[in-house]
Amino acid sequence: MALLGASAAPGTSREESTDSLTAQEEIVRAWTTAGSADAFALIHARDTDHLAEIILRLQRIPAIAHTRPQILFGELVNRSG
Repeated sequence: MALLGASAAPGTSREESTDSLTAQEEIVRAWTTAGSADAFALIHARDTDHLAEIILRLQRIPAIAHTRPQILFGELVNRSG
């Protein structure tokens, strides 16, 4: 799994950002954020090559100006039931 921070291109609406992320089947969850990224997306990729493919695909979307991927190694806390 990976967590990807995405910055929207100037003038991009929330709907456009949502549509861009929803169109990627490997993105299983996404959140709007306050901070260095406009959104964070949880990505399920088969391996690092697949993750690289997903990132390149996202970087080609005009609504996305910049991405910041983080690979998740192990869960430290999970209180989601």
